[in-house]
Amino acid sequence: MKNITLTILTIILSSNIFFGQKSDLAGFESFLGKEKAAALNELNRSFENFLKTNYPKIDNENNRIYKFLDGYKNWSVLEKEWIIDYANAKETLDQFEKSGLRIEFWKYGYETYKPEYQIDSFILPQEDTSNLDTLSLKDLYVDDIEEEIIPITNEDYDPELEEKLQRQRDSSQSFNHEGQFIYGLAKYGTNDSLVAGYIDAKYAAGDISPSLIVGGLTVHNLDLSVPLRKRIILMEFYYHFLQWSIENKKTTR
Repeated sequence: MKNITLTILTIILSSNIFFGQKSDLAGFESFLGKEKAAALNELNRSFENFLKTNYPKIDNENNRIYKFLDGYKNWSVLEKEWIIDYANAKETLDQFEKSGLRIEFWKYGYETYKPEYQIDSFILPQEDTSNLDTLSLKDLYVDDIEEEIIPITNEDYDPELEEKLQRQRDSSQSFNHEGQFIYGLAKYGTNDSLVAGYIDAKYAAGDISPSLIVGGLTVHNLDLSVPLRKRIILMEFYYHFLQWSIENKKTTR
């Protein structure tokens, strides 16, 4: 299954690869709004300082980003000696959360989200359905359908297990495919081939393992320091890395 997902992701990212890298960062930030854009830019500054601190001998930002992403190809060997500014990480994440940006990309299981954006208009081809026949309830043979419904029983229901599973769901984050961030990327970044391919992949697969995303983003050795491309990396990787660092009490050396 992992190989299939990687193949699909690579094909999607590769299919748009020759159509340029134009994107509208100013339009994207304006769409997010002042507070969310400021929080994202603060995350970006934190990331840039992190890269310079940990890779001082690499003078090219794109190469530093690739070095950072190398760790995600195999989580078990992820760099354990990275220098973390714990105070800055906490302030950055606090601003990130308070601005409302986090839920526009990552949503906890207990959270509800009222979508305001229709990303389908950017992803799916629009077809004229005005001439298609419509079905009434009579055409659906409701009686026949009801006969095929398998009754659900509570014989195997374990309330303690269900409560445990619900706590796990509530504490886990999943990709918000209806959020403002991915919609903004689709609206202002699809002239960039890599951004467009990423959006298609996320829309098709949702939560994708970090190693697979890294494989898809780096397969063609493109410039990942391009602003909107880098903001994908901020949301997919650096945000969670800061979270992980704080939770594991990693401090500045």
